[in-house]
Amino acid sequence: MRARRAARPHSHPTMALPISTPPVTTAPLDAAQRYDLALRPFMRVTAEVLSVSGVRAVLSIDGHPVVAQITSPEQAAALRTQHLAHFVVSQVTEDAVVLKFLNGGPDLTAATGANAGRSELANHLLEQMNLPATQANLTLARALLNQRLPVTPELFQELTNLLQQSGAWGDQEANLAAAMKAAGLPLTPGALQLFAAQPGALGQELSALQGNLTALLGQNIPAPLRAVLESALGLLDQTRVDAQSSPQAMAERLRQAVTLLGRSLEHMLGEQVRGGSALWPEESLLTLARLQTLLREAGQDDAASDVHRFLDLIRQQQLLNVRADPASTKADWVGVNFTLHGGEAGQETTNLTARLRISRRGGARKGAIDPQFTNLVVQVDLEDGRALQADLALTGKTIRTNVTAPDEALAQEARASLNELRASLERLGYAVGSASVGVGSPEPVGELVVDQKGHNPMQSVDLEV
Repeated sequence: MRARRAARPHSHPTMALPISTPPVTTAPLDAAQRYDLALRPFMRVTAEVLSVSGVRAVLSIDGHPVVAQITSPEQAAALRTQHLAHFVVSQVTEDAVVLKFLNGGPDLTAATGANAGRSELANHLLEQMNLPATQANLTLARALLNQRLPVTPELFQELTNLLQQSGAWGDQEANLAAAMKAAGLPLTPGALQLFAAQPGALGQELSALQGNLTALLGQNIPAPLRAVLESALGLLDQTRVDAQSSPQAMAERLRQAVTLLGRSLEHMLGEQVRGGSALWPEESLLTLARLQTLLREAGQDDAASDVHRFLDLIRQQQLLNVRADPASTKADWVGVNFTLHGGEAGQETTNLTARLRISRRGGARKGAIDPQFTNLVVQVDLEDGRALQADLALTGKTIRTNVTAPDEALAQEARASLNELRASLERLGYAVGSASVGVGSPEPVGELVVDQKGHNPMQSVDLEV
């Protein structure tokens, strides 16, 4: 549909339209009125249908009358039945404005009130890339917008290829792929499948796995399986830091947990190939991999699946430490999850998931951690789903400490411990520059945040500067 502005006095040269029927004579708008009715390509507008006669229709756009040339009888019939009609500006030249008639698509008729005439940003961006507004394309565009990623043809094609290689996909897979891209993770079907597994928290998975494997020891199982099973249980115990032990014992156990959980299976296998070491070294995740194989061979499929799920959880954490751009000078983080084991005297002990994140420098340092200039964040998930966080910033021998507690009661306990914390750090040779305790809900660290917005989709906004 080609539209022309209706007669108004006092203005500039007439906007003539190249149409097959004789043009409608109109007088142009003055400068102020032309600014009020600024139509640009891909802009969507809602117009009031004032009259339809033959091959012409008179519309009102933002209070300005517009004479439009109708290109088909179907358009005329559709317009006659509507009080309001929706269009997209498909072309704007010095002499013509071409409006594409949109006949009542659900994404248009749903817009009312303040959003009337506005288009969803995902639709707008797809039109710019000359892509159809299919459900799949809209889902992926919204996922990219949710992660604040640019919706470019190259990125759109990259994620489309990934999702198509991974089989059937929908909102969950699209949001996950976009989150992986935003985090700088490898975009492969295997990585997507790994993060889609969604195992539980480390503390829960560890407790369940230890309980199931301990129960197996009471069964009649082959001797080789029993030996590896006992070795694996001892290994899993090293991932737990006893909250009631001395600071020295906690530090040593944390070192063991980081050493055990921080080295990937692929890295260890690569070292074995290069160095010719034993295939199944003691005290490594390879022990759990071997246990999984032996459990399958013994027909213990449920227990084997438990081990597999636990290894996937560890692999997720390890993959999050992969640097997106090794040449980047921007600081990034390395993290490891472990468990805090303990409880009040006389109560059942529990495994709480804890996450340690340490900043490392990029560029020529190749991700090395500089103990003189770094940031340590320790976050513990409490049993009620809330989190307690300690954030320590190190600059030389000075430390700034900020503790975030989920409620005022825990904040009071943390404030009461500040003097003890200050004294401990000073014994290590550090000066405490500042120490504060606040109440709040810290953002999760050491996790892939998949943003699945539940609110209304983003709307496009046309700006003229």
